[in-house]
Amino acid sequence: MYYSVYRLKRLDVWLRCLYLLCFVYHRYQRFHDHLLESLIHHVRQYMDTAQAAAKERVYTARMEGNEHLVKAGQVLKLFTDKRIAPQTPFQDVQATAFEILERQKLAMIADHITTRGHFDETAFQWDHIDALALQFKRHLRPVLLAVDFAATVPHHPLLAAIEFLQTVWRQGRSLSQQPAATFPLRWIPAKMKRYLYAQEPPDQKRLRPDRYEFLVYLLLRRRLESGDIFCRESVRFRSFEDDLLDDQRWQAKDTLIADTGLPLLQQPIEEHLAMLEQHLERRLAEVNQRIASGDNAYIQSTRRGRQVRWPVQYPREHEPVNHPFFETLRQVDIRSVLHFVHRHCQFLDAFDHVLGRYVKQEADDHVLIACLIAWATNMGLGRMGAISDLSYQTLAATSESFLRLETLGEANDCISNAIAALPLFRQYDLGDTLHSSSDGQKFETRLPTINARYSPKYFGLHKGVVSYSLVANHVPVYAQIIGANEHESHYVALI
Repeated sequence: MYYSVYRLKRLDVWLRCLYLLCFVYHRYQRFHDHLLESLIHHVRQYMDTAQAAAKERVYTARMEGNEHLVKAGQVLKLFTDKRIAPQTPFQDVQATAFEILERQKLAMIADHITTRGHFDETAFQWDHIDALALQFKRHLRPVLLAVDFAATVPHHPLLAAIEFLQTVWRQGRSLSQQPAATFPLRWIPAKMKRYLYAQEPPDQKRLRPDRYEFLVYLLLRRRLESGDIFCRESVRFRSFEDDLLDDQRWQAKDTLIADTGLPLLQQPIEEHLAMLEQHLERRLAEVNQRIASGDNAYIQSTRRGRQVRWPVQYPREHEPVNHPFFETLRQVDIRSVLHFVHRHCQFLDAFDHVLGRYVKQEADDHVLIACLIAWATNMGLGRMGAISDLSYQTLAATSESFLRLETLGEANDCISNAIAALPLFRQYDLGDTLHSSSDGQKFETRLPTINARYSPKYFGLHKGVVSYSLVANHVPVYAQIIGANEHESHYVALI
């Protein structure tokens, strides 16, 4: 993804093969991510549709029940009507009742009364799932056939059902042709079994293959999101244990810990906790002594009898927030800062033309900086062209020819390397060791890109992305754009 074809051909042949193999394997993992994300999306979509349809049926049934409840009362009055003789045949009374309210509607009202007005909304959902059978077979079956699943628990019951479905479909057979005894049933929750069978006379149950298949998709989606079931050939849905050392390599843990160069990891935990406890007690004594002696001007003690209080003195409104030293510094615009950085590390030279050869257009540093500021501040080239002496056409041509992911990454590397060469860079080390941290920043997007996802927590009703960056000693070394629905821990190793 970083090298163009022209630059890739200029590398050593074995290094080129290594890069291509890594790229192919990474794309192979990403394709599995896309397949599993499509499965989760479609299952969620089908369930949302089924729930909405079930709620509509419940509402309709309740409205019809209320409408027919008056007529049902008239039917009940037939049993207390004195005009009907005791010797009147029951079929005559029944015929009179059906004239008031049809048999089917009367039975529905009776069920409504005996169940205390409760409708089985889950049964309505499964009725709608039956109508969606052709859709989820077309969209979800290929995913189930293409992906190999594994589980944290050996011999997971749901894996047996998945393997059963894969075996049947790969043999070109239909689920309706399979004997009921061959279906794995141990994975089915007890509360869901009543919806998977159809009643057949006399007192027999028949398994519904379509509902059985969809329940596999439904539980598979839940297990994928919880991490109980995973895919080893994936980035997002892989197992956490795949990122850890296996048991065989962990046998040499003493050597591995020593190779990290961190003496703290080699220290016994009891000694480390005792050392921390001593340090904490010593610091508490020092803090209390400074408060009692009056050396800490921010905390003043007040005594009321034997009770001593230490109220914290908060700064007043007229007190300055920043140190007066910063007010003496002259303000410098961003353009001057970028020119200053370029004089020391020549990072603008990294922005070469997209063609690579036979280039007639040379890069202008002033135009490049204007484009960088326009995109970095989310101002846009149109707004930059309106407030500066550069036309929009000039900015757009420079941006399209010189600004791309490859050149931006190379320019950032140039600046990061220059900062790392400064003596101040090593002053942020902890224990003479360079430490880094990875975290993601959430940004709302204006365009519906492939990584843009909904996240009500951060974007409300809009879409956004996550800029996952690696920072070492306050220097952003690397960044990657991922979806807001993806877990950031899966990309630590990639960064």
